[in-house]
Amino acid sequence: MPAPITLPDIPEAERTPLIEQLLELIETLAEKTHQQAETIQQLRDAIAVLKGEKAKPTFK
Repeated sequence: MPAPITLPDIPEAERTPLIEQLLELIETLAEKTHQQAETIQQLRDAIAVLKGEKAKPTFK
C-alpha cells in the first residue's frame, strides 16, 4: 500500500481560498485512493480464494 501523503505546513497568511480548496481536494483524493487500495486487496484475496490459493494474511 502506498505511503500516506504528508502535506507541508502552509502558514495561515499564505492560505488563500484556492489553497484551502486544493488542500481539501488532496485530502479527499488521498482518502479515496486509500479506500480503493483496500478494495483492490480484498478483491485480489477473493480471486485467490476462488483459484484455490491462500489469501494474503492480515497483520495488526
